[in-house]
Amino acid sequence: ATAVERLAAKPGITLRYDDAAVTKDRQRRDRLVEAMTAAVAFYHRLLLEDASAGIARRYLRSRGLDGDVARQFSLGWAPDRYDALSVHLQQQKFARQDLLDAGLAFVNRVNKLQDFFRARVLFPIFDVRGDAVAFGGRALEGGPKYKNSPESPIYSNSRGRYRLNPA
Repeated sequence: ATAVERLAAKPGITLRYDDAAVTKDRQRRDRLVEAMTAAVAFYHRLLLEDASAGIARRYLRSRGLDGDVARQFSLGWAPDRYDALSVHLQQQKFARQDLLDAGLAFVNRVNKLQDFFRARVLFPIFDVRGDAVAFGGRALEGGPKYKNSPESPIYSNSRGRYRLNPA
């Protein structure tokens, strides 16, 4: 079904499914991809504009990655705040469950949403359709050096790849 959907999308053909369960699953997947796409945009804007991202911009430059590369690959910066993304996406009318299901947040000990990534340079991961489905994150100080999004209804670690969509 993935190949058919991808081919149909190019000329703008809309597929219709007879099975209500398939339609519901498709709608849920689309909603989670929308949340992930909004997260990519949020983190990318922070990398380019936020004062707290200076450390990330310096790190990327030290690795030979300039602003053009950051824009081409939609690189991002997760600030060292526990709920920056969660608050932003809920203001954009994404439900708490959307963030949890997409692997963008988790529920902490006091039953509040907490962002999955903090104080990390983020590299979006795309599926074969070109949809953003996850992130890989690089810590710049402390903690585990690398951290990937958890498995989710839209992301399987064995299928997502960095910049797969243009390939």
